[in-house]
Amino acid sequence: MERSKSLQISKETESHHPMWHSMKLNDLLELCADLFRKTLEPVEMSLKDSEIDKTKIDEIVLVGGSSKVPKIQKLLRDFFNGKELNCSINPDEAVAFGAAVQAAVLSGVRDDTIKDVVLYDVTPLISSDMLDVIDANVGILKLSDFQKLLETSLN
Repeated sequence: MERSKSLQISKETESHHPMWHSMKLNDLLELCADLFRKTLEPVEMSLKDSEIDKTKIDEIVLVGGSSKVPKIQKLLRDFFNGKELNCSINPDEAVAFGAAVQAAVLSGVRDDTIKDVVLYDVTPLISSDMLDVIDANVGILKLSDFQKLLETSLN
């Protein structure tokens, strides 16, 4: 029989008393199911935009922090019909390496270490304008504040 997996969360309340809550892993996964499914949307969109069938993908290399989550890995494996995921590189280092190569290319650096590297921008900017930097002292923004900031920046 498998041991029950659970999560304990501690949060200090406004009255400065700790509040504890326990949750079983299955309950957490169920609560987050929609969020997990949404992580596949950029993958599906990239395949659609590039007109590539998922069966034609030779290798799946995971990059970025969320690729460390076992549920995300399972969703990707299932989406690609059981194809094994390449986890041979550190997902965080892959992002940093890609950013460094992109910076070198954009700055015109010609170096033997990047001569054979081909970069594809799979997540282009949503706008040519940059969002204003949020002052660190503004406190916590509500979602509506962020939406207003985003709408203002995009218009």
